[in-house]
Amino acid sequence: MLKEKLNYFKATSIILDKATKNPNAINVVSSFGLYMFANWASLAKPLIKKAGQQPSTNTDWVDDFIEEINNTMGEFQSTIQSGQSEYIDYLYKYFKNQFIKKNKIELVKKADEVDPPDLPEVSPILWLEMDTEAVVGVERIVSQSSGRFYNNSVQQVVADSVKQNIFERNLPLSQAISAMQRDLVKALKLKPGTLESEIVPTGFRGTAENYFAGLADFTASMARTSGDLITLNEIDAQKIVVRSVASTRTCVGCLQMDGTTYTVPSAVEHMNNKLAVDDVDELKKVQPFFHFKAPKDYSEESLKVAQSLAKELTSDVTLLPPFHFRCECFIDMI
Repeated sequence: MLKEKLNYFKATSIILDKATKNPNAINVVSSFGLYMFANWASLAKPLIKKAGQQPSTNTDWVDDFIEEINNTMGEFQSTIQSGQSEYIDYLYKYFKNQFIKKNKIELVKKADEVDPPDLPEVSPILWLEMDTEAVVGVERIVSQSSGRFYNNSVQQVVADSVKQNIFERNLPLSQAISAMQRDLVKALKLKPGTLESEIVPTGFRGTAENYFAGLADFTASMARTSGDLITLNEIDAQKIVVRSVASTRTCVGCLQMDGTTYTVPSAVEHMNNKLAVDDVDELKKVQPFFHFKAPKDYSEESLKVAQSLAKELTSDVTLLPPFHFRCECFIDMI
């Protein structure tokens, strides 16, 4: 089924690209986010249903039920690993080929790569060992980020919510079970909002669907930037430029980065450092995310402050898209 979807999206994605400003906004990216969320929901919803069916005559079930939730949600990454790899592989190759076509890059064998030297050979696709390594790097970051979403952002909240509702709120047990069930909907991030037991989740604050949609966008941007940069390095391009789409939701930090240039070797070095990490948390240490709003969301005075801070954060360092979740920036050749 996944391969059939990819074949369909491959046939339509070029047309879709022309209808949007976001360079990463093809249907495959949206499909990837929904694929992750659908698998998350398929694990979470039966647990939420089971929460409402717990006995109201005793509390002997609490610890075992928490363990069941942890064990079940811990299976998430293994259930999506194969499909996730297919999506990442497709997105990387798609954006790489689009970059080559857009810039009309003619790929030729270098004289020292053929024996004896022959006429230049034009190829529509360039694939290198660096590309294989980049795909592995992107996949590692994404799989660790999706796999640790439960442990990092939800697990403790689930346990605290169950225990607080059942043991600490002094509600009749039947009411406590109903409150726990409603809390689990929110703790597992299928719906937004504050938990009834006033336990605030750590980490990501949105729904699971929001998170996986953002992770899909992030994956597309990582794949696009890496493939484009490796292509430019192979054809001996000297410089790259960062571009933002400058839409109404483009943040102050991304607008500050628009037009920034780097040498290809320095950008490749930074890219390799980014791809060597294990997950998004480590990635943020190599290149911290921006946390700015769009200019329209600031007052006149606070906008000046934000712009000044963005300039300070982006000066004298090498930074490559994506700069944050839902970042729409990209690199181009000069």
